[in-house]
Amino acid sequence: MAVYEAGHIVKICSLAEALPHGHRISAAILTYDCIMDNASLKPEQFGVENRNIIRAYANTEPEKAESGRDGRYVILELNLADADAPLMQTVGETGRRVTAGMDTTPMIWPGSGKGQEAKSAQAGGPDPKSDGQKGAGLSGPANPQKGGPQRSRSRVVMSENRVAVKQLQALKKADGEEIPAVDEWVASREGVTQGVEAFQVFWHGDIAYNLFIPQKMEAGKTYPLVFFVPDASVKGDDPLIVLTQGNGAMSFAAPTFQKKHPCFVLAPQIPEHYSARSDQGVAGMGTMHEKMKEILDEVCEAFPVDRGRLYNTGQSMGCILGFGMNICDPDLFAASLLVGGQWGELSTAAALKGQKIWMLNSDGDARAYPGMNSIAEVLEKEETSVYRFTLNARWPLAGQEEACRIAKESGAPVIYGTFTDQSVVPEGVFKSPVSNHMNTWPAAYQLDTVKEWLFAQRLDQ
Repeated sequence: MAVYEAGHIVKICSLAEALPHGHRISAAILTYDCIMDNASLKPEQFGVENRNIIRAYANTEPEKAESGRDGRYVILELNLADADAPLMQTVGETGRRVTAGMDTTPMIWPGSGKGQEAKSAQAGGPDPKSDGQKGAGLSGPANPQKGGPQRSRSRVVMSENRVAVKQLQALKKADGEEIPAVDEWVASREGVTQGVEAFQVFWHGDIAYNLFIPQKMEAGKTYPLVFFVPDASVKGDDPLIVLTQGNGAMSFAAPTFQKKHPCFVLAPQIPEHYSARSDQGVAGMGTMHEKMKEILDEVCEAFPVDRGRLYNTGQSMGCILGFGMNICDPDLFAASLLVGGQWGELSTAAALKGQKIWMLNSDGDARAYPGMNSIAEVLEKEETSVYRFTLNARWPLAGQEEACRIAKESGAPVIYGTFTDQSVVPEGVFKSPVSNHMNTWPAAYQLDTVKEWLFAQRLDQ
């Protein structure tokens, strides 16, 4: 039976942060019944089951901080390289838990500490009718569902946002009094999954979709909508995996982005029986295109969405679907950001002429790199201006943004960027077509300049 409080520990909360490569449990936040002495706290005074502690400090608020201060809360920051750090996990054929979406070699996460390797990797929201959207006064589409992790039949699953902590040594209160060690493991009573609670989960037939609604909407005003479709590795029936896998949807819903560009963010969870095949062209999308269009129409009818500012973005399968939807409905989206995908039926790619598209890939991606090269060549033959440029994912972010800024200022309707030297693959990960493919997405969606270009486009321009 789990113990949720012991000794002077009143409560424990786990924090999963939204990072470029997906949500990871980054901290355990302990609430004490007394004011703790910050200066005396050390990582070795605590244990977190199956995790490594890199910082321990006190705070007056239950949150991470650059520096500690005496307070009721003790923050244990955890190593992001730990095998149990990712929320998104998959079970391989051997039955072992491994990190979804990464290559089958050890890797080192940035900021995790030199030489600390992660284990190898292989391959909803509130009911708007009950809680409402603050300040919006709106009801959502029919059949909303409560959010929260669900049992997924997909090969990719959500692990629980939970930790177990033991206070191994005696600690000092701010008044100098000592409190004894705690013999029991204390489990977190709750977990905060950063950003996910801001989305609501709805269902359209057999497809669940996540919807972020701008927090402060003015009466009579309409807002842009970002339509994000993930890759095939997260197909299944748990809608939260789309949000916790990476930063494709989360980057547009982040408070810093929403402050500049309040917008809706729509991220469907694609069931296993749907697919988007680039080698079969429009026919390879089956009914997926129609279903996505129905969901878009449903949201646009229920909420104040500016239909002149619908933005299409996706990675891998989502990128293929993006090309397909643009070919089938050239006047649907104002602009597209398409990452790490291709379109095999080049005879139809000419229909992309006149559209605003920013493509990104890695030169080590065995399909997307030659595939996007071919699309660019088709468009150039159609006398569409294509601005091609390269950047390196290991440059400082400011240098990458500068390369994108120059591309943006070209004024070309189609911008095509390639990460060179397989630089999207993190240090410590084996360079392969798969690791190049899957690591393009976090590199692409952290580029603010690309998002600024996207939001500058309108259908009536």
